[in-house]
Amino acid sequence: MKTRKIKRKGGTFRNRLAPVESGIELEDVNDILQRKIRKKETEERIEYEKRDNFIRLGNTHIMSPLSWVHATVWLQKEKCNIFLIGEVHKIRNRKCKSIFNMFSDLIRDIESTPVPSIDILLETTETDINMYKRFKEEKPIETTLKNWAYDLSTDPRQDTFKQINMVRILLSGCIDKYTSNCPFRVHWTDPNSMMRLPTRQHRLPDNIAKLFGLQPEDLEIKYNGYKEDYNIDKNTIYKYFINILNQHGVIQKELKKAEQLNEHFNTTFVETILKQIIDRCITHEIGFFLILRSMIDFYTAARIISHKMENVIVYEGMMHIDNLIFILRSLGYAEMSVLNPQCTSFK
Repeated sequence: MKTRKIKRKGGTFRNRLAPVESGIELEDVNDILQRKIRKKETEERIEYEKRDNFIRLGNTHIMSPLSWVHATVWLQKEKCNIFLIGEVHKIRNRKCKSIFNMFSDLIRDIESTPVPSIDILLETTETDINMYKRFKEEKPIETTLKNWAYDLSTDPRQDTFKQINMVRILLSGCIDKYTSNCPFRVHWTDPNSMMRLPTRQHRLPDNIAKLFGLQPEDLEIKYNGYKEDYNIDKNTIYKYFINILNQHGVIQKELKKAEQLNEHFNTTFVETILKQIIDRCITHEIGFFLILRSMIDFYTAARIISHKMENVIVYEGMMHIDNLIFILRSLGYAEMSVLNPQCTSFK
């Protein structure tokens, strides 16, 4: 029989099958087990403290009155905490704190506080975020922000997307990676640039254009409304948008990865939720283009699940945040806190 030698205290060795002397080996095993237990308890305590710090920072900075923001929401499921910022792109209130300043203060506190790995999901495309990254490298961000701050102070309607563009530039260097200068990882949430989808420049199928009261060859004329005297055929609309979603390779890839980790996030669930989103859009007379934009919200939810994110910040337009909350709550995420800061007026 082959035997194995075990090291004893004092540096000597003995055969594994030799008689045990004074229980030394058993004591060593108990010591090792106790050390492992204490190490695990310490790691769990540190993890809890870091997660608690993230929640505290989220409540301090994000769950506060922010400019152009209709609502901020905190969702939770088990160890996962998600803070969502829903911006109304067209409206600005100078009395509320800008989201750019909020992120600047949050980054400062993250850098000086023990926190877990943080993921920030930002409404932008991969193409655009790379453009913002090059822009930041070519031109000092201080100059850009100074010019934009002046424009916003003189005419708050001057650029609908200036506030979110400022944040995109600020965070562009941390896209999809952790570095010495990035205490968090940033993700783009809009994969539509990776696949040709119907846009204002693309021709719509005649039957869909007719339902929405649109000219098939010129979607830009009235891309966001309905023909008042026409009875909309919901089943036709359902089939059209479900087909678009099923043909979107990037979204489908993420959905399949998410389903492997959460069996409830399956095809039936996605199609059911999409139909409910379409119903809500039709009820509120939200038209074709914004229904199409809701596709990215399934991608965002799937990315959170498939990447096993636990400490998350999402900054998007309010319509996307509404859809994302609807999707996540349907998957069992609880609404811990909601703030409607009254920062969506020009007063």
